[in-house]
Amino acid sequence: MAKCRECNKEISRVEDEDICPYCGCTHPIDPSYETKDITSLTLDKAGEGYTLYRSKEKKKAFILCLLLGFTGAHNFYLGFLSKGIIDAVITLVFVLGVGLPLFFTVWPSFLAFLIPFFVCFAVFAAISFKYIFNDTLKDAKGEFLR
Repeated sequence: MAKCRECNKEISRVEDEDICPYCGCTHPIDPSYETKDITSLTLDKAGEGYTLYRSKEKKKAFILCLLLGFTGAHNFYLGFLSKGIIDAVITLVFVLGVGLPLFFTVWPSFLAFLIPFFVCFAVFAAISFKYIFNDTLKDAKGEFLR
């Protein structure tokens, strides 16, 4: 913005080019003043290996949550590594915590581990419908899903 020669305050309106609204001096803008072209200040990073960020897809996140939600795959896809690890650990602890006692006492077969696994699968599938159909869902970089 242009500044007054006398009082050095910014003059923002075109109507103020003849008289300064602050000090009242005539022709407050220096004749050699030039406006800066803002486009010359931006840097073109496209040629330097930079790429634009594409937001994650809601459909992919939903399918991952529905089919592999118990492993935390949807959270890994969205960039939430700690949430993905927590989902995988919860599934592992639940399947082993319920499956091992069933295996050694009631049912000495691999089916003792399938029951808690399917319970985890059903819980994560139910969570996925609420989780993915939320319109305010964002990925780890704060971008809305497309």
